Amino acid sequence: MALSTTDQVMPMSEVVIPESWAVAPLGSVAKIGGGKRIPKGMTYSNRATSHVYLRVADLKKLTVDESDLKYIDEHVHEEISNYTISSDDVYISVAGSIGICGKVPLHLSGSNLTENADKIISYQSVFDQEFLIRCIDSPVIQAEIADVTRGAAQPKLSIENIKKLTLPIPPFGEQKRIVAKIESTQEKIKTIEHSVTKAEE
Repeated sequence: MALSTTDQVMPMSEVVIPESWAVAPLGSVAKIGGGKRIPKGMTYSNRATSHVYLRVADLKKLTVDESDLKYIDEHVHEEISNYTISSDDVYISVAGSIGICGKVPLHLSGSNLTENADKIISYQSVFDQEFLIRCIDSPVIQAEIADVTRGAAQPKLSIENIKKLTLPIPPFGEQKRIVAKIESTQEKIKTIEHSVTKAEE
């Protein structure tokens, strides 16, 4: 979710955190890796291959939109083979639509990642994957992202600024309970919205 300059969100420094939770910059508990553009003179394949190239346009809130995936040939993949994303990683868009985060489905694990997105890795000893995604997607962290990218002619979220994002770290069990509660609430919202639509019809 993107926040406008008029949105007023309490900064993390003012959020009341339970004593059992820690708070730390993301870079102190995880590693951040970048994506890579297709090399100059090369382009997408005109057929489906074994190498998907994920663009920001494919990255949606929490997951990947597979309706218009692009592919690259083997020789192109070999040039950028060090810039892939695993289903265990968390992606975050850093240019264009900044701050979109989520994970790739298992069957897309190993896809090449655009230079306009980064990946968060080596966080598993501290974060549950779903909690980390929901945390970054929260209004507080999205506001922090908006603050560090606002004002630039061509806004881009740098790896250094991703590392500085201040995240709450509940115990693992609590992280899972929070995610379960969010998912349960979202299901209730969908049910209510469906009922309202039916009533209107």
